[in-house]
Amino acid sequence: MPNFIFSIATLTNSLITEGKVTGFWVGASDIFAARLNAIYSAKYSIQFETYIMTPGRHANDFAEAIISQAKKGVKIQIIVDAYGAKSIKKSYWKQLQTVGVEIIFFNSLKGRDFLQYLHRNHRKILVIDGQLVLVGGAGISDYWDGINEPAPWLDYEVSFEGEIAAKIKGIFQKHWLDLGGIVDFNIEPLNPAPFKQQKLLVTIGENPNYRNSPIRNLFKTSILAARERIWIASPY
Repeated sequence: MPNFIFSIATLTNSLITEGKVTGFWVGASDIFAARLNAIYSAKYSIQFETYIMTPGRHANDFAEAIISQAKKGVKIQIIVDAYGAKSIKKSYWKQLQTVGVEIIFFNSLKGRDFLQYLHRNHRKILVIDGQLVLVGGAGISDYWDGINEPAPWLDYEVSFEGEIAAKIKGIFQKHWLDLGGIVDFNIEPLNPAPFKQQKLLVTIGENPNYRNSPIRNLFKTSILAARERIWIASPY
């Protein structure tokens, strides 16, 4: 089905792009280590977006890495869900902002109808220099280590390089602009990928304030198109 990717893209309002899978991690310890390694590798810019953040070792490790890179001149932008990070103290964010990190809180309760407050931001993406992107399901929290649980929480993280990283950075930037932020398009140089890229599909999760769900459409369309098997992985 050579045209399948184009049909799916149209039906789900997705982007067709190119890139390469460069990493795959299972479990909290490997995921958090991969993220820290990526952050420390940044030379120009870091964009990070997440839902759950709670006080603890992983939040402290994240802050240490972000502060270190910001002091080196790396431009850093963070979008964090106001509800998912409600347990983080203001002093935590202040130490990041003091070194130049830009932070936007998604959908705080101030001045909002309570029903609007129910719309949350579940994206978890980390973009490095517009060339590397990590996408997964884990937040920044010691919960994933299995605190008060019989076992650690199971989650996955995948990294991509190539054109897809720039596309996902653009998705972040659109959300950043929607939330009132300012975008600098001249942070890092444009470097062609030094490897052969494959066709990839990026289904854009819309701003949670919108009712339409391209991701839900992707699930339904993919299931209906299946011929031999269906594999589903979900933390919930």
